Amino acid sequence: MNELIFYKTADNSTGLYNNLVKDIYHSKTGALKEAFEKFIYPINLKNILTNKNNINVLDICSGILYNTKALISSINDDVKANIDCIDKNKELSILAPFISDSLFNESINLKILNQLLENGITMDEIILCLKLYYTPENFSFFLPFTSYFINFIKNLPYKNNLHCQNKRFLHNIYYEYISTSMNKRSSLNEYENLRLNFEFCDARNFIKKTDTIYDIIFLDGFSPQKDPCLWSEDFIKELSSHLNYNSIIVSYSKSTPFRAALLNSNLFVGKTFIENVDSGTIASNNPQNINFKLSDFDLNLINTRCGITYKDKNLNLSPSEIISNRKLEQNTSSRVSSTKFLKSLKK
Repeated sequence: MNELIFYKTADNSTGLYNNLVKDIYHSKTGALKEAFEKFIYPINLKNILTNKNNINVLDICSGILYNTKALISSINDDVKANIDCIDKNKELSILAPFISDSLFNESINLKILNQLLENGITMDEIILCLKLYYTPENFSFFLPFTSYFINFIKNLPYKNNLHCQNKRFLHNIYYEYISTSMNKRSSLNEYENLRLNFEFCDARNFIKKTDTIYDIIFLDGFSPQKDPCLWSEDFIKELSSHLNYNSIIVSYSKSTPFRAALLNSNLFVGKTFIENVDSGTIASNNPQNINFKLSDFDLNLINTRCGITYKDKNLNLSPSEIISNRKLEQNTSSRVSSTKFLKSLKK
């Protein structure tokens, strides 16, 4: 059985369900829409780009790159953007330029494809991944040129990692099958200032070795209850050491222990909203980046046992170890339980 199951979301983009983790990657209300609403709109790009034309971005659990695609489509071509895309699953990144995303921007997908090749992804890897998932039942989830790409590449002689030859192949595909007019050929020159770095590893290992200071960090892992490794206080503190004063961490998660970890990292923490509903979390060293502060209710809940953070001192524990250690700490804590706290509000 394949690890990934495809489904169509309400905005006509493609969502994924992970069979191994038994969890979804994307909201059924709209996978691409979710990227904009939970990650792009809350960070106020205009403010981040004030008096600067270059940004460093860390996309943790980048998946099929919806957050990165949404960001790329939101910045001007003259902005130099260096984006580190981190995910354990290489297949997701390989699928990214071929997936139907409702963005309808072939230039972005072509750029991603070229950047994958520049990062050492081979044609063999691309073909094997597409052949695995590009099945009759999945045709509707892929862009129209996927089938041609497979047939065009797999029968041609090439050597792995000859990037200039690979680029020639991709340009031919673009000219003949993606571009609808001669005028659109100039779009091959779009996003020249964009650089994507793909790392297929545990984000905990990556953050320990990089010395990059990021302007934006997207934290988009599975929920803390499913996989607490990327939500521990120790990991968040490591992330915070890679921020400048105006940098932002943004996530869909509104988990109480996650918000507590951000506060314990001496960051200003707030909420993000979609249609007046608390939909995520934002944090920064600059309080001016926080438009909606945590409420008294949120802060009081953080002070209960529910607000005890996940711990992973050396950034190497398994999810089960982190969860087990937190439960032990909760059971021996003198803090009031969240249940008792919530009951007190009803009196």
